[in-house]
Amino acid sequence: MKKQDWESLNKYLTNHIYRYMICNMLKLFERHIARNLKKTLENNKSILLLGPRQVGKSTLIKEILSKSFIFDSILLQNPELRIHYEKDPSRLIHEYELDNTNNIIYIDEIQKVPAL
Repeated sequence: MKKQDWESLNKYLTNHIYRYMICNMLKLFERHIARNLKKTLENNKSILLLGPRQVGKSTLIKEILSKSFIFDSILLQNPELRIHYEKDPSRLIHEYELDNTNNIIYIDEIQKVPAL
């Protein structure tokens, strides 16, 4: 094998090894986050999950909740629902005081209604 071929092979393998390592590190990090989020929810604590767009925050929360908890979702990307709570943010408290069946409320896109 020529030196140039070895260098190309080495570069190719190095890139794939790094990708594999990064992928496994991300999985480990995700499991760590999921375990901490579940523990926090089991202790009846509130969670505010922040991060860049499109990284899987909502997916992670929904996955954790659906496996272990009974919960209600409020998806504020729905314009009608967002307007409902913008008009009177205290509705959220009143609506969920009356319906005491689920003690976990998952609110997605809460930044769209800052008064909440």
